[in-house]
Amino acid sequence: MLDPWLGFVTPLLVRSPFQFAPPPPPALTSSQYTSDFIEVKRSGSVSAQPLGRQQTATALFFSGNPVVQFSAATARPGDAAEPGLGRRRADVRRRRHERG
Repeated sequence: MLDPWLGFVTPLLVRSPFQFAPPPPPALTSSQYTSDFIEVKRSGSVSAQPLGRQQTATALFFSGNPVVQFSAATARPGDAAEPGLGRRRADVRRRRHERG
């Protein structure tokens, strides 16, 4: 926190730190866990349908380290929507510069 004294202030709306916590994950033996596991396994298999454009962009974004994620998030709006777009734009600019 910015100021240490804020740790001693009584919150106005939050009753406990767990009030907004996500629900616990399903048990490993539950049917929900089994169906989720099968879905992930199918989507990652060699014979699976190719990922859509948005799924590919999301996977590429989250596969990077925090520096890569920050760079992708703060890039120009069109760059994050289509992987490799920033690189293609840089190639176009370089070719224009070479032509004079």
